Amino acid sequence: MYNKEQAKKVLNSGFGSPGESTRLLTNLYISLLDKRLTNKEACSQVLRMRASGYSANGFDIIDDGFRERILLRADGDMPFVIFADVFATNNYGVQKRVGAIIDNLDAILEVIRDNYNSLVPTINQNNSLENLKLKAQDLINEELGH
Repeated sequence: MYNKEQAKKVLNSGFGSPGESTRLLTNLYISLLDKRLTNKEACSQVLRMRASGYSANGFDIIDDGFRERILLRADGDMPFVIFADVFATNNYGVQKRVGAIIDNLDAILEVIRDNYNSLVPTINQNNSLENLKLKAQDLINEELGH
């Protein structure tokens, strides 16, 4: 079992890791903001593109209903959208890995927040880890029926 700092290091690097996903999705988000989209519009576009990419590869990971629930809860909060994507990919298929998400929630959220904040201008930074965690826990509870 990893301690929190070791977990963050693992979660920050490697193909498909939350850190890599955050950097990829944040850069896409920034490019959409540069096109004068609002935070909410950019979050919606990122999630739509992500869902389309999964679907094109034969995976129905983010369906329309789930996407709408994410966007409603996100209210323009891109780090939450990124967490929802990480959650969705780990809650899909036969070998679901949601337990790993729950067990490492604090470390995952810190990796997402820190990577996001390192890429966006100060005005767009997310410094409320507590708010992000509340949204993440609500999503987990809703999707798992708790």
